[in-house]
Amino acid sequence: MDKEPPLWFIYLASFATGAVGMLVARRRPILSALFVTVILLGAFALYLEWSDPFVRESIVKEAGITYLGGSVAALLAGIGLPLFGALAGSKKLRQSGPAWCWASGVSGGVLLGLTLFMCSGYVESLYYDYIFYPRVKAQDHYIMPLRWQDITAESLIACALVALLLLSAYLLRSAFRRQEKNENLVSSFHEKAGECQVFSFIVSKLFKNVPFITSFKMSPFCILVRPLFLSLCPIPVLLEEFRARVS
Repeated sequence: MDKEPPLWFIYLASFATGAVGMLVARRRPILSALFVTVILLGAFALYLEWSDPFVRESIVKEAGITYLGGSVAALLAGIGLPLFGALAGSKKLRQSGPAWCWASGVSGGVLLGLTLFMCSGYVESLYYDYIFYPRVKAQDHYIMPLRWQDITAESLIACALVALLLLSAYLLRSAFRRQEKNENLVSSFHEKAGECQVFSFIVSKLFKNVPFITSFKMSPFCILVRPLFLSLCPIPVLLEEFRARVS
């Protein structure tokens, strides 16, 4: 198990590739094939390694069958995210809003947890390499990894962690923002519907003997009066609040 990637890294790579593919495929569905191909290439590399019976037996003996099952589940989830984004982007389904919120929230939460776990290991390695070992092994002439290759590798890892944190934050923000937007749209729709019902009721009571005004087709009278009525509706409420404060 020294050469095989850990299970958390497989989940991180699959969900990161799948989440980016989902966001891109929602705008350009044809690009989902690119991200699916990338994940399939990684799956093929793992398959070539697992096809060796000695390697497979050692993996099952050391890590258990959960490693193989978890890896397959991570790869399937990574493949499913771009396909879902392409489906939601190509058909533009109205019912895909809740499903999109769930997909964004779950993928963002998984990415955030895995990225924080990787950040903890990265900070721990920096602490041991640049702070702890120079103090403990000062008499043994410990050499810190300060070559340009080491600095470049550490910088690239830090940039990748920042990018993963931004991606997970964007996915979570997209999920909650879309949910709040849908709730605001529903509430505003109910308010507009209530105002229209009040206006129709008052017009029908005041002008019940005038078919031209209360006809189903909106007459010029209704078109001109309705905005004025809706603008004057809050006035009684404001007067009641003013009286309550004065008294």
